[in-house]
Amino acid sequence: MNDDRVLFYFANLGADMMRCALAGEEKNIEEYKSSVDRAYRTISLLDAENQPGAAEEGRLLIRALDCARLSNSLPSFRKQLNDLVEPHVIRLCARR
Repeated sequence: MNDDRVLFYFANLGADMMRCALAGEEKNIEEYKSSVDRAYRTISLLDAENQPGAAEEGRLLIRALDCARLSNSLPSFRKQLNDLVEPHVIRLCARR
């Protein structure tokens, strides 16, 4: 396991999820599905790093995204997502 790589993948997952939320707000179903597929690919990278907790967090984020989309609360989801991912991005940047 490489901590920097795991942090990078988790930050990338945050970007994937943000793209999903923005596509959902714009009602762009094609981009939404494409972004969800990208998020699942990123989750598979976390699985490959033997990070079941981070991978499970990703799967839970996708479920929360679906709930937010169905309840028309994607702006709130985006803020909460940013609050979750930002500390990891800061840690990654501090290591560079």
